[in-house]
Amino acid sequence: MSVDHNFGYVLAAYIAGALILGAMILATMLDYAALKRALKRFPQRGADAGRLEP
Repeated sequence: MSVDHNFGYVLAAYIAGALILGAMILATMLDYAALKRALKRFPQRGADAGRLEP
């Protein structure tokens, strides 16, 4: 079994793809955490959301 002369390019492409995919997943997770923190600043809506405070 001989190694193809393009093996290095294929391996580099797989590594680059894995790194890009990992970076996209990390960016999505960080954005999700930031959105959750931003949503905490808004008041909660519940069953008594329509009531006026006395």
